[in-house]
Amino acid sequence: MMDVLPKAIIHHMFTHAISKTSSARPQAVGATVSAADEIVRSEHVIETESHIGAVRDLMFDVSARLTGRAIVHDQSKLEEPERSILQAYPRKGGPDYGTPEYYERLELIRPAIDHHYELNSHHPEHHEDGIRGMSLLDVVEMLCDWMAVNGENDRVSIHESIEHSQKRFGFGDELKALMVNTVGELVA
Repeated sequence: MMDVLPKAIIHHMFTHAISKTSSARPQAVGATVSAADEIVRSEHVIETESHIGAVRDLMFDVSARLTGRAIVHDQSKLEEPERSILQAYPRKGGPDYGTPEYYERLELIRPAIDHHYELNSHHPEHHEDGIRGMSLLDVVEMLCDWMAVNGENDRVSIHESIEHSQKRFGFGDELKALMVNTVGELVA
């Protein structure tokens, strides 16, 4: 139901907002259009509109899936065993990401962290193959998660977090550049 509901909502929101591509083609003054040109143009228009519709449907599906993820993001932190452990070690005022103290804290809350990683695919630790086992949807959710955490703590920038995470999770410069570019687009 979670995958269907957001897709239906998004489809409804955009159905009336998007107008069909006009089939009218500007003509030069005095130009004539042959029947053969009209047939070719019609085939082109049909193929192009079909392609546009297919891309639009896939993008709506991606959007719906991201919406579903947004709705359930980190809900496991509100349930046991995560809830009581994380309440005992609040993140606010805790150590900065990437510091030795950060990793010491992770060990103190290991049962909660292991449970969290097991249930949440936007963490590389969820996947046997780490970040290479993730989908783009996982990566988008992970980046949004990092951005939100950085918004709560102004001591470490999102760019520093991406830099440290590249070393920690072993992803390449291409993914790093995509993340940096995406951050730039989202905060613009």
